[in-house]
Amino acid sequence: PTPPSFLDIVLARLRTGDPHRRLLDSTVDGGATDAEVAVLVADWAETLHAAGVRPGDLVPVRMNRGTPFVAVMFAVLGLGATFVPIDPLAPEARLSDMLQQLNARVGVASAEGQPGGDGMRWVTAAPASADPSGTLARLAADDAERVAFVLFTSGSTGRPKGIRLTHRNFDQY
Repeated sequence: PTPPSFLDIVLARLRTGDPHRRLLDSTVDGGATDAEVAVLVADWAETLHAAGVRPGDLVPVRMNRGTPFVAVMFAVLGLGATFVPIDPLAPEARLSDMLQQLNARVGVASAEGQPGGDGMRWVTAAPASADPSGTLARLAADDAERVAFVLFTSGSTGRPKGIRLTHRNFDQY
């Protein structure tokens, strides 16, 4: 039998939603419990799905690191889409190059990090929901061979180059 993936394990914890068990420990914002992260992930999943994110989509995320960033990551992966972290301090030319390569329809950005003029829909907040259980039940770990992450590196050319990591690659890390 195949062992559970990292995402399987996290989603199981979120579905349990223990209000006393700390899932994230962040020096930026203090982190959050399973229950707190469950609400954030469900809210982001609903918001991203309503914005048009579907399995296989590339979703650039231009946010500072911390609990909301991780919640968006779990929401994107749970929807079967590909998470693409974008440095919020990246120069505009680099950002433009990465977004052009991605050709994404929907991205996530902090309100102050929302780029303009690229024709892409940027989501900046997820409204709070009352009960995350229905949404969390619909999120699932994806096919091990589907791309989970695209990480950009400058390589030897100085131009951003997207490196694709599958769910299997990530689980082996």
